[in-house]
Amino acid sequence: MPGTSTNDGIPVNGAVIIIGDRRLLVMIAAELYHPDRATTWTWDGRGTPFPSNTLDYQLYGPSGLEMRSGFILDTEQLPAEVLEQYELEIGTVGRTGSHRPLVVEYGWK
Repeated sequence: MPGTSTNDGIPVNGAVIIIGDRRLLVMIAAELYHPDRATTWTWDGRGTPFPSNTLDYQLYGPSGLEMRSGFILDTEQLPAEVLEQYELEIGTVGRTGSHRPLVVEYGWK
C-alpha cells in the first residue's frame, strides 16, 4: 500500500548532507528541462565569469514515487499567452534569484 513505508515517498530539495541513514541513498534525480526541452541549467550564470549550469536537483525515492511531469520554470522562455494566463512577466523568475525553480508532480506507485 502506498505511503506505508517510512521512506517510500521522500522528495528532497536544496542542499543535502546525508549522515547515517543509507535508505536515502536509493534516490534518483528527476530529469527536468526548460520550456525549450533542450536546456537543463538551473543556475543562471549570465553576467558572471561562470557559465550557466545544472546546480539544483529534485531527488526522489523510485520505490514509492514516480515522476508524472516536471519542468524548470523559466519565464523568459514561456509564450506570451502562458505568461498572461498565469499573470507572469518575462523577468518574473529572474527577479527571484539566479536559481530557477524546479516544478515536479509526483504520484504514488
